[in-house]
Amino acid sequence: MTDLTISQRGRNMIKQEEGWRPKVYRDILGKPTIGHGHLVLPEDHIHFDTILSPEEGDELLSKDLQKVYACIKEHVSVQLNQNEFDALCSFIFNLGCGNFVKSTLLKKLNAMDLNGAADEFTKWDMAGGQHNASLRNRRLREQSLFL
Repeated sequence: MTDLTISQRGRNMIKQEEGWRPKVYRDILGKPTIGHGHLVLPEDHIHFDTILSPEEGDELLSKDLQKVYACIKEHVSVQLNQNEFDALCSFIFNLGCGNFVKSTLLKKLNAMDLNGAADEFTKWDMAGGQHNASLRNRRLREQSLFL
């Protein structure tokens, strides 16, 4: 259980990993996305002709991170340090809470098997049913930060 929030380093990591796109685009799975990897939802009232300002992109990222914090708070039962927390934020931001909750990474983390949990990051490098080199590299960076 932790009450941490992402550090500036962790936030910058997500921004770098996700990149910046002020217009709606389709991600690797074909889902509409904008800004720093924000999945566009109907309640966002964002259309394909929307152009985000950097400030609006940061607001969406902050909103998305609130969901990540709630996921960690609800499902992680061990105390995390800042690096572990930041790495998990990037991981969950990218994969979603549902995948995290079902993961062996979470089971090992909650069992205090930190090295075992770290080993699980690189198993999450698939997109559209295929291994993805950029996801593999992202998982390696998250793993390194976690450790």
